[in-house]
This record gives sequence, structure tokens and C-alpha cells, in this order.
Amino acid sequence: MIAVATIETKGKTFHPGETVTGLSKTDEKWMKDRGYLADAPKETKEAKNPAEKV
Repeated sequence: MIAVATIETKGKTFHPGETVTGLSKTDEKWMKDRGYLADAPKETKEAKNPAEKV
């Protein structure tokens, strides 16, 4: 989960854009529902251009 707002939990502070760790599933759900957290973007691999010569 990625912080959308500044979050303080268990003695840690997470700023917008940082990955939030250590939360329970319940905390993740309500924070996501209220807009404090967002899903981490899925990593994608860059496709090679078939027209490009190596």
C-alpha cells in the first residue's frame, strides 16, 4: 500500500508516496476506504521494440 497522506502508526511516519508496512488488514481496509492509502502500482516490464536492431 502507498501512502496518499501523512500517516503515523506504531511509532513510524509515512509520507505521501512511501510504501506503508506493518498495518493489519483491518487498518489497511479502513485507511484505503477513507483515502489515506492506495494500492501500489503493478510493476510492468518494458517491452522490447521488435523493429529496433540490437
